[in-house]
Amino acid sequence: MARMRRIPRLNDQPKEVIEKNFLEEVPDGIYANDQVVAVSAKEIPKHENVIFVNNRDPGATHYFHYRSPTHPLKHYTLVHGEKYLLPVEVIQLLEGTRPGDPYTCHARLYSERRNLEGNPETYVSGYKPYFQCRPVRA
Repeated sequence: MARMRRIPRLNDQPKEVIEKNFLEEVPDGIYANDQVVAVSAKEIPKHENVIFVNNRDPGATHYFHYRSPTHPLKHYTLVHGEKYLLPVEVIQLLEGTRPGDPYTCHARLYSERRNLEGNPETYVSGYKPYFQCRPVRA
C-alpha cells in the first residue's frame, strides 16, 4: 500500500509561522494549494425577534454554529424559552424551512398502511420539528 502524504496544517506549525502567515493568501508554512481564506459577509442579514423552543430536549440549552455565503461563522447558544434576535437564515435552519434543504431539524414520524398487495408497509407520515422559533409580538 502506498503511504498517504500527510498535509501539514497551520495549527501544527511553530508559533512564529502561525503569527507570520495568519490570514495570508498563501502561507509559507503550508502547501500552496492549502490556502487560508478569510470569509466575511457582504450584507447584513434580516433579523427577527423570536422565543426559542427546544422540542427535542425541553428546557435544555442548544449549542450550534452556522455559516453561509451571506452569514459569517457564528456560534449560537440558545436557551429554551428565552428571547433572541436571530437572522432569518438561522430561524429557517432551526425550523427546517430552508428552500433547498427542508427537514434538516426534524424527526420523521412513521405509520403503517397496506400496500396494493394487502401487505403492511411502513411509510413516513410526517415530520416533527426539533426546534421552534415563535415570533415575539410587540
